[in-house]
Amino acid sequence: YGCTMDEIYQNMQVFTEGLQSFLGSDAIVDEKAVLSRIAIDFELEVQPESLDAAVKLIQAPKRKRRRV
Repeated sequence: YGCTMDEIYQNMQVFTEGLQSFLGSDAIVDEKAVLSRIAIDFELEVQPESLDAAVKLIQAPKRKRRRV
């Protein structure tokens, strides 16, 4: 089963929102750390600039996001 990058970003956004609601709205979720950990766990080769781009997409308002 494959996921599009857009689905992955949406899932990460839901995950981040879920963590914040669990920990409190003032909790700061470090998406970059989460993505880095996922990459390490799945033995993915990820460039630092790709992580930065992914974090920006996750943090972007939904209406501004385009399909990839």
